[in-house]
Amino acid sequence: MTSSGTPLNFLVLLATAKYKKLRAPLNYILVNISLAGFIFLTYSNTQVFLASLRGYYFLGYTLCASEAAVAAGTGLVTSWSLAVLSFERYVVICKPFGAFKFSSTHAAIAVAFCWIMGMGAASPPFFGWS
Repeated sequence: MTSSGTPLNFLVLLATAKYKKLRAPLNYILVNISLAGFIFLTYSNTQVFLASLRGYYFLGYTLCASEAAVAAGTGLVTSWSLAVLSFERYVVICKPFGAFKFSSTHAAIAVAFCWIMGMGAASPPFFGWS
């Protein structure tokens, strides 16, 4: 997963940064999924890989807790992003709200919603709340 996921997510982020046409509001959530996957793969999988090489987690309690929070948070961000993406596509295809058009503001709110929900649910254990 790491050997293919990291470069592919990075390419999506790089292409979006380079080509202005890809920065359409309907693509924000797809870029958000790639960003969450990239963060997960680079931060969490690197630590798990290093710990696996040693046979135990040697990086300390704080990194262990942050790895768990980041892994859970980015996983939840991805899940929320997929839910928002399906709603977004439903609105675009079925037009239940008539002539409603997704703007950059709507897309940014959707991305912020995904991060608030994902990290909000994943961060309490990092602070000692179970």
